[in-house]
Amino acid sequence: MFTLIVLVFWANRLTAQVNAPKPFPDRIILNLAEDASTSLAVTWRTDLSITEGFCELQPMTPTRIDPANT
Repeated sequence: MFTLIVLVFWANRLTAQVNAPKPFPDRIILNLAEDASTSLAVTWRTDLSITEGFCELQPMTPTRIDPANT
């Protein structure tokens, strides 16, 4: 039984990085800071070819924006 449990956990670790990092961000995560009412942190993964990261934000609007008329 112990051997079976060890094999299951070992096999799971082997497949943990099946998807290699790419230039396009993946695994995007919104992290809560110490005071979530005033700050948040965003993290993501890219490959080593990306030397600088940035994030584009758009403020929320109270009305629906129709892309056909903008």
